[in-house]
Amino acid sequence: MTVKRRQAPELIATLIGWDWSDVKANVYQPTRYASPRVYVIGEGYMCAPTARQTLPANVGAWEVAGSAYGRPVYRTKEGPDDAAIAAAAAARAAANATNAAIAAATAARAAAYATYAAACEAATAARAAAYDAAYAAAGDARDAANAAYDAAVAAADAAYAAPTPSPA
Repeated sequence: MTVKRRQAPELIATLIGWDWSDVKANVYQPTRYASPRVYVIGEGYMCAPTARQTLPANVGAWEVAGSAYGRPVYRTKEGPDDAAIAAAAAARAAANATNAAIAAATAARAAAYATYAAACEAATAARAAAYDAAYAAAGDARDAANAAYDAAVAAADAAYAAPTPSPA
C-alpha cells in the first residue's frame, strides 16, 4: 500500500478544522518561488514544511502549532491563538450545518416537485379518461339520433310509397 503524500494546505486545514481549499486560497507569497508556502490564517501565518525545507525567516518567529499526519505544522508566535482557531473552526462547523440545512431543503423541494408532477400526471390521465367517456357517450347519442332519423325517413318513404285511394 502506498502512502498518500499530503500537501501543506491539507495538513493545516486538518489541524485547524477548515476546508483545505480555503487554506490554499490564503497563500502568502512574498516572492515568486517561496518554499515552503506560507498561508495567512487569521492575523498570523502558518506553514507545514517537509523534512528538507527550512522555515522562512522573513515572516517572523515560528512555533509548533501541532502535527497532522505525522508532519509538524508551524505558526508564527504572534499569529492566531488557539481560541481564534477554535472560533474559526466553530464558524466553519456552523457554515457546514447551514449547508446541510440547505441541502435538506433542496431535497424536500425536489420531493414536493415530484409529488406535484405525479399529481399533474394523474389529473391529466383523469381528464383524458373523462374526455374519452364523454366522447364515447356523445358518439352513442349521435348513433341513436342517426337511427331515429333513418327510421323516420323509412316511415316517410313507406307512407309515400303506399298506394293512395283514388277519388271516385
